Amino acid sequence: MLVYLKYVSDICREFIYKLKLNKMKKIKLFAIAIIGTGLFLSCSKEKDTPQPEPKTVYVCQDNRYTGANCDQQKTPSKIKITKVVLSSFSRYKTGTTNWDDCCDYGDYRPDVIIHLYEGTPRPGSFQFGLPAIWDANYNQSYDITQDNLNQFPFKLSPNTSYTITVEDTDLGTDESMGTSIIQSYSSTNGFPEVLYANTGKATIELHLSYEF
Repeated sequence: MLVYLKYVSDICREFIYKLKLNKMKKIKLFAIAIIGTGLFLSCSKEKDTPQPEPKTVYVCQDNRYTGANCDQQKTPSKIKITKVVLSSFSRYKTGTTNWDDCCDYGDYRPDVIIHLYEGTPRPGSFQFGLPAIWDANYNQSYDITQDNLNQFPFKLSPNTSYTITVEDTDLGTDESMGTSIIQSYSSTNGFPEVLYANTGKATIELHLSYEF
């Protein structure tokens, strides 16, 4: 009888132990499930949240430009004429009439002089005059690197208009070879190295340099 009671007691203890063990396993599995769900939701939230786009910072390599995309011109502090070129002019004054006659300087070709004025020609607007090109040949170009007063390189004012006059200097009176108005600078001109002025009878090149 005592042996039987002991046997029953051992079975009961084993049964109670297994119940407790199973209960602890269920608690652990439940805790793991909760932690796993939390981690999944956290990762999902981080993944779904849109991240801000990295800002692109432009560094203008060309000191002539500024702006967020380096597409805005800076106004130069100085614009200088380094050279003037008489690149072409009409062979004849009108029709087949020569610029000069037999009693003028040299040949029948013109003696070309070039003047620059700020704005329109008027008292006080004269900027410079270039040395005369005697007996200029219509199929030849002429480079002029200094004016009559040695002012070259000659400084121009930004955003200012200038008038170029070209004349054939004759005995007594000078004959016009036309005029042209140029703009020294604009915010969209791309800093040209050469400004071209066409007077109708002659083409003039102004070679420029810029400082910022």
